[in-house]
Amino acid sequence: MSKAPLQPAAADYIKQLKIENRLAQNTITSYQRDLLDAVRYLQDTHADWQDVDQTAVMAFLDQLKQQGVARETINRHIVSLRQLYKYLRQMGRVDVDPLANLTTAAIPAKQTPVMSTSQIAALLAVPNVNNRTGLRDRAIFELLYATGMRVNELLSLKVADIDLNAQLVMPHDRSGRTRVVPISDECTKWLKRYADESRFKLMRDDTDVFFLNNRGQSLTRQAIWQKLRSAGSRAELELDVTPDVLRATFAHEMLVNGADLRAVQIMLGHQSLSTTERYAPSDDVHLAAQYRQYHPQSINEVE
Repeated sequence: MSKAPLQPAAADYIKQLKIENRLAQNTITSYQRDLLDAVRYLQDTHADWQDVDQTAVMAFLDQLKQQGVARETINRHIVSLRQLYKYLRQMGRVDVDPLANLTTAAIPAKQTPVMSTSQIAALLAVPNVNNRTGLRDRAIFELLYATGMRVNELLSLKVADIDLNAQLVMPHDRSGRTRVVPISDECTKWLKRYADESRFKLMRDDTDVFFLNNRGQSLTRQAIWQKLRSAGSRAELELDVTPDVLRATFAHEMLVNGADLRAVQIMLGHQSLSTTERYAPSDDVHLAAQYRQYHPQSINEVE
């Protein structure tokens, strides 16, 4: 009897990932898609993951290459298959690993584009703040730009995570770690307007989720991406505006204006300083003082 049939075994692995809840949902979805690609290719010649050898894996990866699939995506397929085999071996369902001698292809790191101050101003001016969703979107754009937080962190914000009086937000990363990030007067103004004028109009039930959609529920990651891209297009910006672009812009502007590298590391929630170093080097000073002194919105407030 087959111990690791292609589709059922892959489904068992994805189910286990969801139970463990250690990976972001987007990562799990990517793994699921990658394994489905592999199953579709292998199912005509293989019934069980135990029977798949390195030649079959290489043929699958070569097909992806011939289809024009990006090298980054092919590398992700390798990682997905490698993790599947790790799981199956731990469960005693296979005793082979056809990917043991495979390595992912080296890919030069792509530099995330950053926006100019005029581009930021044009983007922020797009939402119609005279209606509840436009005011919400303006608050979202302001917060992403003012803090550089990840989109999933923004979506998980609760009312208690935002202290407008102290001008602090407390995002939680996917590992459950919480950090404290200061925000500018400008950002505080728009968050307060959203909280006072729009949020209660969007509520359908009692909820502590801060940013709500028209159904009174949490917004989705895809919705934020669509809103930013749409706003960038309406502002006639010559780049694809994403949460990552605003995150990179925040880090770049802080560091170029002289902020401390370690302070920016803390604000971005990077676990490794080397991750932050790709933006720029700088000297050591107090986190909040650096933010007030160097973030463009705060600079404008005292001029």
